[in-house]
Amino acid sequence: MSYLDDYVSAVRFGNKLRNEKMSKEVYGDLLKYYREIVGSQNLDEFTDQILPAIAEQFIKQSPPDLAGLCHSVSQQFFDNWMQSELSQTSELAITVGSVEFKGKPLYPVSKSSIRRTLAEGFNPDRELDLHVWLTFPNMRVLDLTIIPTLLVKGLINADYFGELQHVIWTESSNSELNYRPMLQDDRFLFKVDQIAGFA
Repeated sequence: MSYLDDYVSAVRFGNKLRNEKMSKEVYGDLLKYYREIVGSQNLDEFTDQILPAIAEQFIKQSPPDLAGLCHSVSQQFFDNWMQSELSQTSELAITVGSVEFKGKPLYPVSKSSIRRTLAEGFNPDRELDLHVWLTFPNMRVLDLTIIPTLLVKGLINADYFGELQHVIWTESSNSELNYRPMLQDDRFLFKVDQIAGFA
């Protein structure tokens, strides 16, 4: 399946977990809506040309090491975005799921494991085997923590991504990274973890 198909499935899974029943037609309409946005030249230009500077500025105001802080960092970026004029430029969504590097998953995550994590509830002391990133309506992924995470895991060296501190990923980018959304939930962090105080 494509990232878009997986993303709509992740929205559906989030609604199911919240007991929000919606018809199949609603998800068909959502798929159609996002397919139209994926072709939006204005949003593509924004996410490809302006978003990198916004992401880098956010990282400069964050702690030096963002490895292992994907929930907190994504939530804070999301909250800052939604409280600023940027929210009028584009929607933004917190996305939970699996990320692969060179074809190998970095975390053993599944919908079942996400369900178990949510059932266990708030527990900031546990280490979560999943990844969190941000998705724009044109299906661009903004990942603010994957580079330091790969560094800590010893999978890359410091200059592997050049001077980049973040990743803006698209399905067509032929990247060594691959994202698979499983759950879309803008409040996920507060159900299972606590926010690190910065930004």
